[in-house]
Amino acid sequence: MAKESLSPLPGAREGRDPSRAIKRGPSRVPPEVVAANQRERLYDALVHTVAEKGYANATVSDICRAAGVTRPAFYALELSTPPKGPASGKPAQCRITP
Repeated sequence: MAKESLSPLPGAREGRDPSRAIKRGPSRVPPEVVAANQRERLYDALVHTVAEKGYANATVSDICRAAGVTRPAFYALELSTPPKGPASGKPAQCRITP
């Protein structure tokens, strides 16, 4: 029986793990690979940020900063839905989907 390669659980690595860094600018890395890399880093950063600050105090900005991913990339990856408008006056709620 062949051994299956399993990816680590979310939170097992730091969001800004240098071994997963992709250099900025034009590259030959396919967009799907970049998106998958960013998604993994965001999941890891989410776990670390919530563990550090608590669920109620963790913000999208904190998660993005910990992952080294921009806020527009966070929303483009469909990890969350953006707030209903800047004038809503309600804190943004995010829904993380696998």
